[in-house]
Amino acid sequence: MSAPYADYEKLQGRSLQAFIDVGVPAPGPWSVTACAQPLALEVLAGADRLIANTGWSPRSMSAQALRLTPAGCCANVADASAGQPLQGLLARILGPRLEGGARHAGGRRHQAEDGVWLEYVHDGWARDFGVSHERRLYMDPAADELRGEDALSPVNQPFVRKSHRPMFLTVRFQLHPQVKASLAMDHKSVMLQGPTSGGWWLRNDSPEVRLEPAVHLVDGRPQHTQQIVMRTMVKRDGTARVRWKLSAADEKPA
Repeated sequence: MSAPYADYEKLQGRSLQAFIDVGVPAPGPWSVTACAQPLALEVLAGADRLIANTGWSPRSMSAQALRLTPAGCCANVADASAGQPLQGLLARILGPRLEGGARHAGGRRHQAEDGVWLEYVHDGWARDFGVSHERRLYMDPAADELRGEDALSPVNQPFVRKSHRPMFLTVRFQLHPQVKASLAMDHKSVMLQGPTSGGWWLRNDSPEVRLEPAVHLVDGRPQHTQQIVMRTMVKRDGTARVRWKLSAADEKPA
């Protein structure tokens, strides 16, 4: 359930399983194969992969954009990336090493009879925006529900707004190509249907929810899929929050 030396955590429900990358990208020469996707997660329902990252690997070196934060199942600020691969002459000499982004991540795991709670935070947005991102996850085995919260909060340095335009916190969940997704009539809840596990509701309190096209790599080859995009405005004090819940589709959302 917990692999502290590999920086992975697992949450187990009756049929739901969630895997969370709680570490930071490898530094230096090892970052050539790293992704700028801090606190990314994947979710399985039975044998079905519901939420899955893009599947980037060194076999897909040309698809560098899929290493960036907006291509992962994580949160980003102002559609930016918490780290970028080197380009130009430096990339030809050193390889596409990942520069910038998260350098510190930490948190804790709470284990109890009625569920497991994860709280992790990283500093990938501190230098550019003066905020930190915290992801809180709770697995309720009895209800077979995964609940999450993605939140921004200002760090010690002043909150930085790069432009006068509104800035947004965006939470993206890339879906596996075999998963069908549709928006409910409230234009907020999303129905997910895997090949064998039936239906699952992703409910949330985000002001804006959309389904957008995405790409998933299988052995380096792209396949078309969808992504759930939840977006909320960052307040003037640098705070923002999106809460969500994944549960079996026994009934329609209220």
